[in-house]
Amino acid sequence: MGVIALHRKVSKLIPELPRLVEETLQPLLGEMKQLQLDQLYAGLKPNGEYLIKYTDDTFFKSRDSAMRYAKFKESKNPRVSNLLFGKKPTDVANYIITGELFYDTVYVRLTKEKLIIDAASRIYSNIVSKNGEVLGYTQEAIDYLETLIKPELYKRIIDFLKAA
Repeated sequence: MGVIALHRKVSKLIPELPRLVEETLQPLLGEMKQLQLDQLYAGLKPNGEYLIKYTDDTFFKSRDSAMRYAKFKESKNPRVSNLLFGKKPTDVANYIITGELFYDTVYVRLTKEKLIIDAASRIYSNIVSKNGEVLGYTQEAIDYLETLIKPELYKRIIDFLKAA
């Protein structure tokens, strides 16, 4: 293929890229939501730092009460680890007990301009005030998503160029 023919094909591709990206991401939205929840289960913020420690949370009147709660939560959620994020330290919050108040309201949505990760929760602002932003992906999660997205997007682009 000559340079001019390649230029014509790429010129046709550029306006189609948003559609190809959307078609690639749309089937992965459920997995992307689960990845966000797994990251929260591990007690991680998007910047890779841990969420607030129970012993630093002013809600608890003493270190002992904070640790009792942390151990209670660990007994209710014996999630040892997941392959990507590992085990959360006992003292780190993850808000799992708030299930229907927070976890069940997390959603991942795709618009033409961006991917939106948010929660329709009445307690979300309280969580953010204690932790800073908690929704969004760590670099490890982004790297993992890239391993899912890149091959499929590459295939779609090649198929488009072959057909153009």
